[in-house]
Amino acid sequence: MVGTAQLPLYALCMLSWGVTVQSAACPWQESGLLKWGDDGTWDSGSVPKDDEEVTIPAGKRVLLNEQPARLATLTIEAGGALIWGDVDGLVLTTHHVLIRGEFHIGSEGCRFEKKAHIRLLGKTDSPYFVAEHEFERKFIGVSTGGTLELHGKSKTSWTKLAQTVNPVKNIDCAFIYDHSDTAKNLIGLERQQGAHVIVWNEGGSVMDFNVFQDASVFAAFFTTIPQGKVVGIFAFGKNGLGRKSEGFVSTIQSLGGSDISQISNGDSYSFLARVGAPDSAREFSKVNGQKEPAPAGYLHLHDPDKGIVFQVSTCASETFKYFRVLNDLVAYPVLTLVDKVQGWEEGDKILVTSTDFDWKQAETRRIIPCGKACSSKRQIRVDDAFQYLHFGNFTYNVDERAEVAILTRNILIEGVMEKECYGNNKDEEKLCKKFYEDTFGGHVRIERGFKSAHVRGVELYHMGQQKRMGAYPLHFHMCDEVASMYLRENSLHHTFSRCITVHGTDFLDVSDNVCYRHYGHGVFIEDAVEQNNTFTGNLVAGTMHGSLLLADMSKEWCKTDAKAFISNCGDLSSFWVSHPNNVLRKNVAAGSDGNGYMYIFADRPLGPSLVRQKERGIEHHPKDFPLDFSGNVAHSNAHSGVFVDGKISTGTGMENKGKVPENGVIQTENEYDPHKRGSAVWTDMSYGTYYKNGNDNLWIKGGNIKISYSAIADSPEGFSGGTTLFNSGTEVYKSIFIGETENKGMGVKRSVAPPKKQSHKVLYYFDQSFPGQPTDSLTAIGLYQGPVIIKNCFFDKYETKSWCLDDESSTECDDDELLTRYAGAISFKRNTNYPSMTSSYVENNLFGYCDNDDGKHWVFHGADNTGGWAWKDGNRMQYFFDKDGKLTGTVNASVVNDIPLYKGPECLERHDWGDLLVCPYRYVKLELLGKGGNLGKDIASNYPLIIRRDDKPYTEPFSIMGEIRNEYLLRTHRSYVIDFNDTHPKAGFPSDYKLFGYGVERQDVVRVGICQPMDVDSFGIMMDYPVVIRDNATWADSLDQLDADTTGNVFFHDKANGILFFKMMSRDTHNNETQRCPRGRCWKLKITVNGGSLKKLRSCANIKVPPFVDNTKKPAKPTIPPCPGIATPEGLGPLDPNNLGFVVHDEFQLPCVETVVTEDREGKQPVGCYKVKHKRDEFQTDLKDLEALELTKSMTVDMCVNRCYHRGYKYAGLSRGRRCTCGNVLVSGADYVGTAKDCKQKCVGNSAEFCGSKKYLNVWTTGK
Repeated sequence: MVGTAQLPLYALCMLSWGVTVQSAACPWQESGLLKWGDDGTWDSGSVPKDDEEVTIPAGKRVLLNEQPARLATLTIEAGGALIWGDVDGLVLTTHHVLIRGEFHIGSEGCRFEKKAHIRLLGKTDSPYFVAEHEFERKFIGVSTGGTLELHGKSKTSWTKLAQTVNPVKNIDCAFIYDHSDTAKNLIGLERQQGAHVIVWNEGGSVMDFNVFQDASVFAAFFTTIPQGKVVGIFAFGKNGLGRKSEGFVSTIQSLGGSDISQISNGDSYSFLARVGAPDSAREFSKVNGQKEPAPAGYLHLHDPDKGIVFQVSTCASETFKYFRVLNDLVAYPVLTLVDKVQGWEEGDKILVTSTDFDWKQAETRRIIPCGKACSSKRQIRVDDAFQYLHFGNFTYNVDERAEVAILTRNILIEGVMEKECYGNNKDEEKLCKKFYEDTFGGHVRIERGFKSAHVRGVELYHMGQQKRMGAYPLHFHMCDEVASMYLRENSLHHTFSRCITVHGTDFLDVSDNVCYRHYGHGVFIEDAVEQNNTFTGNLVAGTMHGSLLLADMSKEWCKTDAKAFISNCGDLSSFWVSHPNNVLRKNVAAGSDGNGYMYIFADRPLGPSLVRQKERGIEHHPKDFPLDFSGNVAHSNAHSGVFVDGKISTGTGMENKGKVPENGVIQTENEYDPHKRGSAVWTDMSYGTYYKNGNDNLWIKGGNIKISYSAIADSPEGFSGGTTLFNSGTEVYKSIFIGETENKGMGVKRSVAPPKKQSHKVLYYFDQSFPGQPTDSLTAIGLYQGPVIIKNCFFDKYETKSWCLDDESSTECDDDELLTRYAGAISFKRNTNYPSMTSSYVENNLFGYCDNDDGKHWVFHGADNTGGWAWKDGNRMQYFFDKDGKLTGTVNASVVNDIPLYKGPECLERHDWGDLLVCPYRYVKLELLGKGGNLGKDIASNYPLIIRRDDKPYTEPFSIMGEIRNEYLLRTHRSYVIDFNDTHPKAGFPSDYKLFGYGVERQDVVRVGICQPMDVDSFGIMMDYPVVIRDNATWADSLDQLDADTTGNVFFHDKANGILFFKMMSRDTHNNETQRCPRGRCWKLKITVNGGSLKKLRSCANIKVPPFVDNTKKPAKPTIPPCPGIATPEGLGPLDPNNLGFVVHDEFQLPCVETVVTEDREGKQPVGCYKVKHKRDEFQTDLKDLEALELTKSMTVDMCVNRCYHRGYKYAGLSRGRRCTCGNVLVSGADYVGTAKDCKQKCVGNSAEFCGSKKYLNVWTTGK
């Protein structure tokens, strides 16, 4: 128990008999504090000055009551304290803050309401280095005995959109002028490097435009532009500011620019101003080679009276979208939110997450005054239009509303960065080539033995160091148990190494934090030992590849930096959960270059925790703990929304002979096996929402994991997975699967070709987004390995689509021109060598459509090389059964590939499902392992075996590659002969066999014969089940005698034909639906071949073997069931109908702005063709170079006439097909007049018009 003597003074209130603490005073109100600004506070006798290394010693409690100098370092010794004063706008700048004592900004009972800013300085070679606890450079470090209390203003961390926000391009009446709309504005076709200059009239129409590649003539262009016009400049490329003249610089400065004198050739530069109003100028520059701003933005100039906003792009990568004029209700949109947010203020930066596959469609904006535009306290207004669609609604009972988060906090901790990346050694130079920016930010690190640490309501910006491990934005490091400590309501953005790290620490509360744009895993549970930590309500978006661990790195980076470990790279995750005994509830993984959530464990503690866990006496059994994962959301992740699979390498001989470094990912069985009090249990991942994840929404592979009451939508594959243990499985229960919702995302143009005309590629516009190819199949369930159970779920909107590439408007299309995307609800893993288990099943599922109705299928299997499918071993042995018959019309009917090996006369062909059969039979698995010959390591994975049935017409031979294992799906009550492939140079008979039968139950029997050398002396037989045999097998004299056996103890060696026969049987039935074998007892047989010519392979293909006589009752042939009607998802999924929150279903309606659009001049008349006789003729004298305009792509008669009209000229003259000049006096006479044929050069912007020639001008009146 903490006594009163241990409490800081501000926490002491009136304590007396029967009276408790009623309220906490603010820390700056503590009596006796020494003021920073008093000379007497300091042992030196004076207030610290710039570049001093400052120490607050024991016994001194200092109040920061005024702006401090720029310090070298700040150390707070044990017994000392620094308390931030209740003063607005103080900035503490230093290379580090080392806390052995106390550092307070606000308290739990008195949150700091004003602005506080801590700036951490330093480069990688900074001399201010601290070895203690490996703090090193540029940090806030809480050392042994230290206290860190940061309590910022209370603000809602994040909410959701309550109404869809459309991209600016999709909003009617959004644009007054759009430079990229070249159908309306031909000048948008001018895309050459240079200084692009546009002049707008007050209403947003274009007065003039030019592209300057010689800045020396730039100044003259502006001499006749009237006051009040708006000028936009976007310069890029090597010619953008080439030959920059003093006139160029002075012209920009006269318009209000200030940065132009610092701009170099090759830099990009944006400028916007109203002529005659220098204070209106806005500008932006980017050094050549510097990283582009993300996301791209625009300079703004608002005319509230006209309701329009002029804009110039700040990003060269925003190709050809340099200039635009918007309706101000679009330029400054209103967002309707689910909640009445607390604490959000004008000037705060917010994040609106992507609701599409690409997380980079997330956009940040600043809050501006709403004025009359807002009609509700749930509405805010922001400072720029949106480039992307952000969905804000429920769709088919799936909540796909974009998250809206606050990034600005009143306490800001910032790493001060260099403008350009630098490298002091080769490793740092490599980082620059990867990231193109300085990645040596600040870090906050809390060490074991600290006294107290609470961080709440803080913004952390440019934190984390990509250079080294352990320098993370917020980091509890090897702290053991930290009950009552927390990280809450913080905003961490644009960080360089993760977001929040929990390392060797238990019982930490991490709640309601926002993470945006970080390199490496976001929320990072580091050493696979951390337990009982709670992660609740955190939003993580923008997780990008880092370089610290193999799992952080992209496959491309590994090709150059870790070539030997490419397969161990590329598992980046927003939430990296390396121990299951942690609570994850109501978090959102809103965009990653990898996975949203990844559960992955290690066989022993990692890093320093290996030693520490031994010191603490804690054993390592992570695979025993059930998951606590509920109410979480994952969307817009490039790979999987949730990924449970694999192991973390420990870097020892335990995995792959120690070749994989620690923290690499090994794709092997994770052996996850949740238990409670010694008994196996199901772990439930419930009430989740998963959508728009690039590969699949859920990849789950582990023991007894159930997905329940979840919504799964808008992903190529909704769920796939299997088990890693012998008697466990995965189940999906009472969940909703939607193939494609109303959230179509952003339409996209793709270069595509129909399958039958691969060389005939066309650029086609799709009105929806795709994470991969438009033809990639769309499925809800990808059955894989197993057992997988799909029970009481709802499926809708799995519809096969076709696009006609010949003529988008055509009502009919030739098959050769069709591009097709196939779809179906229940399906299989598309490209796999792993065979399915025979215990996977479906039961009591509902559909929102009728099977095979207009391209909609309940079940689907793709053809080879179509939509991501391949014809591998696993794809040729797909299997599940229909437990209640609602899917197939027959109880316990099996769904298998249409292959003779599996077939029978009672099978129903379902080619509408993709070459599948519905058969009323049972199937089991037989796996063969062996020693030598075709089962040796050289041949076993290269089609070593050939199997055939004995009963006609199903005797067609069948073979698999055996890349994973030689395991075959067999129909029961049938007989088979296994032959060996004799095409291999080293082909031969194995000397030993191990055979395993999976899924064999009491009523099952399968007769198997294996081809053998003719001169075998004898066989050694060992069996564990269904009977125990130790070379005491009973040998039959005939096949009939073998077939009559019911014990499983009998074998038959057909010496005349050289075949060894036996039967697969069982004494048990399943008592657990996920058992691979009944009661965990599998048929097992070991055969040793004694003697014989093993190297002289012979074939048994032509030997006729009498088929097994099936005396069981002949089943009825399945029939296609009638449609049961259109079902609804009522009662399924995560949505609570009584708690949906505020939502607006109607589209936002925008009133149009009345604008003056430039049209044909009423007085425009052709004058004739005039010769350019010499440079000083009267026409040319009046048409000086300052009024000349050349447009290489867009010159038209209207363009030239309109610009000359706005310039105040009577005449417009066009020459060379692309040049426009203006004048007021036209000299007549025979020497000047040409014929029509002299002016026949077509205009580059309109081939139906003529724009003079090299020596002649087409002259028009302008209407002046």
